[in-house]
Amino acid sequence: MHKADGKAVVHIVDDEPAIRNALQRLLSAAGYPCRAYASGEEFLKGSVGARDCVVADVHLPDMNGLDLLAAMNARGQSVPMLIITGFATVELAVQAMKAGAVDFLTKPFESASLTEKIETCLAVGRLRQATLERRRNASMRLSSLSEREVEVLGQVIDGKTNRAIGDILNISVKTVEAHRARIMEKTGALSLVDLTRLWDATRTSMAQADESRFASV
Repeated sequence: MHKADGKAVVHIVDDEPAIRNALQRLLSAAGYPCRAYASGEEFLKGSVGARDCVVADVHLPDMNGLDLLAAMNARGQSVPMLIITGFATVELAVQAMKAGAVDFLTKPFESASLTEKIETCLAVGRLRQATLERRRNASMRLSSLSEREVEVLGQVIDGKTNRAIGDILNISVKTVEAHRARIMEKTGALSLVDLTRLWDATRTSMAQADESRFASV
């Protein structure tokens, strides 16, 4: 029997009471904490954990599953979603995956198929959360650097030598070396590879934050 993370909840969004209740019973019996909703609006009024996942019917009374996914994305809720439907087409499946759904399942389906895809969604959720934590940690570590140290770090990441950095920033080689030492100390990085990973993670986080701001306008 597969069991989800103790903190993870499977959110079921389906307007058909019989299917909604059947899914909740099946997943609860398999060891997954569940919450069920009859509409997209009802679901959006609730709270969703970062490591949760959503099982949503593509046809809902107030919005379709893809609209629900779009609403979650607009809120910055990158919770993995499994789209289910009794009227599957290749076009619909492609639309669901392009919209960001983790997977697609056609009714009727075997319980093993459902739990297998739930496990995939939960694994994706854990991976996304771990990635987010790494980016937050990287941002926190780099935020301790002074403006000059950030300038030096940027040149280091670009592969510049200490002498070249000194010429570009109009400082001595010894000053560059001192900045580099403080950068390593403040960030806890052990090598240039570590620094590059921190730098890339922070830039990715900032780019995604900018995308979210523009999407909400």
